[in-house]
Amino acid sequence: MGSTANLNSNLNHRWTDDGSGSTFTFGSESADRNDRSRWQYDVQSTFFKDNWLGGNHSIKFGWLSERESQFFKNEGLLDDHTLAFRSTGGLPNFTTPYRVTLRNTPYAATNSNWHHGAYINDSVQVQRVTMSLGVRWIRTSRSIRTRKSFRRASVTSSMGECR
Repeated sequence: MGSTANLNSNLNHRWTDDGSGSTFTFGSESADRNDRSRWQYDVQSTFFKDNWLGGNHSIKFGWLSERESQFFKNEGLLDDHTLAFRSTGGLPNFTTPYRVTLRNTPYAATNSNWHHGAYINDSVQVQRVTMSLGVRWIRTSRSIRTRKSFRRASVTSSMGECR
């Protein structure tokens, strides 16, 4: 029995039937969670210095640091499977099975990006000429972590049992 069987005693197995030209769905949906967060720090400053080293200077500098992360967890469906039916010819819905999908849940993944940047820029005005000189540094790092729960599946079909 899958891990989601303990979530709620009112859950039902997930069934779909598309044999009549319309798709009918019955049962509980997959329980999942998606948390995103972002932190950002930004420091900037400007320094003005007139008549310094032969001109008027406007020196700008700053630092930026931002981190984004996402946590996703799929708890899965009740007993980690879905049943699909294709009931045609006037038969009631959910009477002619044609596919079972087994899922390997729960599944969890965490990813994050961390970005840093720094810069310094000097705009120098000498008489009627303005020059802009600057340098920028950027670094980005990325992390992806995946956690999965592996289970052994057992499937029974009309042709026998597969393990």
